[in-house]
Amino acid sequence: MTGIILTRASILQQRLLQSTAESSASLSFDWSDFPLIGECLSDEEMMVTVEQSKEHTVPAESIHRLSSFESTQPCEKQRNQNAKSVSFSVIKIREHSVVIGDHPCSSGLALSLGWEHAPEDLVVDLDDFEQIREDRRRHGSEMRMTYFQRKNLLKRVAGLTETDIVRAERGQMQRCPMGKPLHHAPSTRYFQWI
Repeated sequence: MTGIILTRASILQQRLLQSTAESSASLSFDWSDFPLIGECLSDEEMMVTVEQSKEHTVPAESIHRLSSFESTQPCEKQRNQNAKSVSFSVIKIREHSVVIGDHPCSSGLALSLGWEHAPEDLVVDLDDFEQIREDRRRHGSEMRMTYFQRKNLLKRVAGLTETDIVRAERGQMQRCPMGKPLHHAPSTRYFQWI
């Protein structure tokens, strides 16, 4: 047995030749049976080895005609043109101010980053940064802060007073129904307040 390498379109044409040779029954094809112009197939789809045997015989002239009809060069060119790479060398860390956010928090005030930032960025080599962070990666639940942690941060870092925080909390309670954020309120309560 010898192996013949055919593309998807060639296999379709081979099946057509086989079925017309086997019977004269009517055939139907769907648009999905034919490749799109410019479609680039994966390596598995592009090259399929069909072994010749008694069951699968194709006239030699049709193989020659089909192989001269198909070419893989356009797909190889397209694959090389689409190959892109990205590399990083350093990380720049910018420190921003902390302000009261407008996101409805489950308890108390939300924190956001302000527009103001430190005049100089901290520049760290990427490999050094990854080595330092390797054992200290946190999950989302570990980054969540309690009401008292957020309140303390607003006082310490943002320089807000207790009065400023109470005023902001009252403003948030007026915006949300029954003092609860919209994304935590049951849908029935939400529709009652509209």
